[in-house]
Amino acid sequence: MKTFAAILIVLGLTGCRSWALKDDYQWAVQMPRKSLNRGEALQFRVETRDKSGNPVAEVSFLWSVDWVGLNGSRHKGRSYEPLDIRSKGGSGEAFVRIYAYDADGNVVQVLKEPFQVN
Repeated sequence: MKTFAAILIVLGLTGCRSWALKDDYQWAVQMPRKSLNRGEALQFRVETRDKSGNPVAEVSFLWSVDWVGLNGSRHKGRSYEPLDIRSKGGSGEAFVRIYAYDADGNVVQVLKEPFQVN
C-alpha cells in the first residue's frame, strides 16, 4: 500500500504544470480596455514570446491585481488564455501584476501593467 501511495505522489508531481522562468520569455499584457467602471470586469490576456520573438502558448504564470486601496490575491494563469476579474476597490490607477519564477526558484514580478478604474 505504501508503494501505491508513493507512485500516486510521483505521478501527481509529474502531471503538474511547468512554471515559466522569468528570463525565458518576453512578457506582455493585452487589454481590450485600459479604462473600466467600478464593478465591471477587467479582461486581459498575457502573451509570451521566446527569445526569437515567436509566440509561446500555455506558459504558466501567476497574476494579481492591485486595486485602488486593495491588494488582490495571486491567481494562476496560462499565456494566451483569456482572463477576467470583477473590479474592486476605489477609483484611480490600478495595476495587473504578472509573476514567474527566477532561476533560484523565487517568485518575482515580470510585468506591471497600469489601467484606470472610474
